[in-house]
Amino acid sequence: MTFVGHIWFSISLLFFSKTILNDYNLFDGDFIHLISGSIIGSMIPDVDHPCSRIGRLMRCISLPIYKLSGHRGITHSLLFLIIIILSLNPVLERSIVSYDFTKSFFLGYFSHIIGDIFTKNGVPLFWPFKTKISLPILKNDNIYRVERTISIILIMLSILIPKNYFTYIILFAESMKKFFFRTQSMLEILS
Repeated sequence: MTFVGHIWFSISLLFFSKTILNDYNLFDGDFIHLISGSIIGSMIPDVDHPCSRIGRLMRCISLPIYKLSGHRGITHSLLFLIIIILSLNPVLERSIVSYDFTKSFFLGYFSHIIGDIFTKNGVPLFWPFKTKISLPILKNDNIYRVERTISIILIMLSILIPKNYFTYIILFAESMKKFFFRTQSMLEILS
């Protein structure tokens, strides 16, 4: 994915998650904190590439990581995400960083990994194991168009999906369960 594609995807995933998880108030909070956390989180995984925008800004961190695992190595793995979560935990406890920012930061980081899974090169999700996970939707010849299309679809779904989406799913599942139990009871009576 491209730099701009990661930003678009993280913001659209934030809106989508906010809609889908509305019942849980997970992404309620200050809009500026949510957007900025999502954008910054979506850029951080590319710190492993010295020529990326974030890599050029943080060259002293970028070069050692690049030498350790190359681009799309450790920073594109679940292990690194867990390390970041654990290392930021003391900061969160002191309330130095907004909780809204932090939640959306992790969503942005995760969106970057998902976005790179959509490329043909994939990511080593379970690094240090070298196996790369890839669902190559994004090809080099149409990457910009597909990135924006995915983002627009997520934003449209965010608008179209009812706010209490999960409540409807739970009610539907409960009614289906009752229906199957009644049907099973009727079949037992008939046999």
